[in-house]
Amino acid sequence: TTRRKEEERGGNHDDHDDSFIIVRRGALSSTPCQIAMISSSKRKVYHKLQTKSLLCLLISLIKVSNIVRSFAFVPKSLSFGVPSLTRGRRKGGTKLSAKDTSSSFSEESLTTRISPTTRFGPFGSGGTVVGFSKYPGVRRAFEENFAQRLELGSQLVVYKEGQKVVDLYGFAPETIVDGKTNNNYDGDTLQVVASSGKNMEAIAVAMLVDRGLVRYEDPVQKHWPEFGANGKSQITIADVMRHAGGVPFVLESSSQTTTIPITTRDILEVIPMEKKICNAPKHPPTMGSSVCYHAFTRGFLVNGILRRVDPSGRSLGRFLKEEVTDPLSKQTNEPVKFFCGIPTEDQADHTFAPLTIGSKLYTLVVQVLPALLGFNPQLAAYLRWIFLRKDGFRGVARAVVFPYPTPTLLDYASTPEGRSIEFSSAAMHANARSMAQINALAMAGDGSLNGVNLLGAKSVEASMGGVQTANDSATGLTLGFTRGGYCRFSESFRSEHVRDNALFHPDDETAYGNFVGWGGVGGSLSLVDRKRNISFAYCPNGSGFDALWGIRTRRILLELQRALAE
Repeated sequence: TTRRKEEERGGNHDDHDDSFIIVRRGALSSTPCQIAMISSSKRKVYHKLQTKSLLCLLISLIKVSNIVRSFAFVPKSLSFGVPSLTRGRRKGGTKLSAKDTSSSFSEESLTTRISPTTRFGPFGSGGTVVGFSKYPGVRRAFEENFAQRLELGSQLVVYKEGQKVVDLYGFAPETIVDGKTNNNYDGDTLQVVASSGKNMEAIAVAMLVDRGLVRYEDPVQKHWPEFGANGKSQITIADVMRHAGGVPFVLESSSQTTTIPITTRDILEVIPMEKKICNAPKHPPTMGSSVCYHAFTRGFLVNGILRRVDPSGRSLGRFLKEEVTDPLSKQTNEPVKFFCGIPTEDQADHTFAPLTIGSKLYTLVVQVLPALLGFNPQLAAYLRWIFLRKDGFRGVARAVVFPYPTPTLLDYASTPEGRSIEFSSAAMHANARSMAQINALAMAGDGSLNGVNLLGAKSVEASMGGVQTANDSATGLTLGFTRGGYCRFSESFRSEHVRDNALFHPDDETAYGNFVGWGGVGGSLSLVDRKRNISFAYCPNGSGFDALWGIRTRRILLELQRALAE
């Protein structure tokens, strides 16, 4: 069909040197390969965005918005990628229709080569997607992110009732693995998952509770007496897990405004960091209905508790390795890779894809400026949150100081030392396969999977209960966290919280549904739906200018919800 259309237009399909092949081997049957030749036009502009063209696009956005709204490549919504050109907040969001699934499916890996459908984007030029999906719509959504130049490398894995039903990975030609641009990116490649590692902190604490070593209602000072100094004596373990632990950043003992930075040397040596935490005054001074997100520090608090109650005095990283990932690896005969610190001498055994920031020029011209002109209220709210907040956010943002010449977390986490450090709240390394498998074991089901039993069913349920909803002074969002430290997203969409949560897109309520968990800067997402026993993990290495987790995961989650709908 494509060849005939080319000939009708007077073109010769074979003359296109930029054609590509989509190969599908029939996910639902053993029929022969169907090969479709699809050609794309003129791909010479993909690697460098032309300033002149971008400025023309900006002028179009400002002066002829009605024309811009009709552009075929502009998606309906944006937190990442091409902006939505819809003013105001839409009502209702997306409605789900019939199932997009099948009673049986094949786990045979399929390979799809994707050509870009738009000239401009923050990252690569299309890519290759490999793997299987029980739900065709989920795969199409994953592929669409590559077609719209929103990805470098990314992984997506979903479990349903303990069975893996989606296992996909994709990479653009520009993806960097181990310092080189090549095609070695795959489903086992490790990348920084940032705050998605907080779910592993929650699993570790749930295991301590399951073993009777602590209770969620215990004051932290019961197990760590020094922590109770300077107004922190009443803070419980549940408070720590709900980001009400009183130390979102370290303040001088006599001040609520002067920040004492935590250095990476403090973290490596542990004791200096714990002393700073113990000496810090409680913040906010009175919790009430407000908390302050412990972006970097919650893991240090969990580590301090665990080291004191664990009979072997292990650190959090060692505990997770010996009690979670090693038993799973042994039972399944496959390496489970979710690391809180990788010894330098062991790093050669793994491949790493560093988090990479998207085009700054694209971000400014195609995202930021249109948002300021009113075309994207979610991104505009995000910008106000970053640049105008004077309370918790600034303290959290400078809580940890990274050494020169790696001034940011993303830079530091891609160094050998950064990979070796036990920095659970912000710099763990994982792939989506391991993340989803652990979630299915310890969060979605009854605490057991593939012959490994981490938790009793009652302990899993206890970690998911006791939701308290509070406004967060660091993010400006009203969020509901369980006593075990998981975010229940449905709490954010209650009518009384809509005004506080301008960063959420109207479709997020449908996309997140009953999911519980958390995600990380850069776009990683670690979720479970306990009602349907679903475990979801998404790990990208292209880090964009996201408001929360953006269009990439929203598109995938909406398709997954549609496929699972009754």
